[in-house]
Amino acid sequence: MNEKGKSGKVNFGDSALMPKEEQLETAVRSRKITIGIPEDNKEDEQRVALTPEAVNILVESENEVIV
Repeated sequence: MNEKGKSGKVNFGDSALMPKEEQLETAVRSRKITIGIPEDNKEDEQRVALTPEAVNILVESENEVIV
């Protein structure tokens, strides 16, 4: 893997410099947060800035989401 070529440069191979995923330890939170999502002020607009899936993830993590 670490072989010197004729030019004197080190060849690490194709995969040596690729990023590798790693699961890190997460701290346990002791309190929840409340997240408020403001409504749009336009008459013809009914969208909010957060998808239902994202709301579910936040609520499942014991947070409160107010839309």
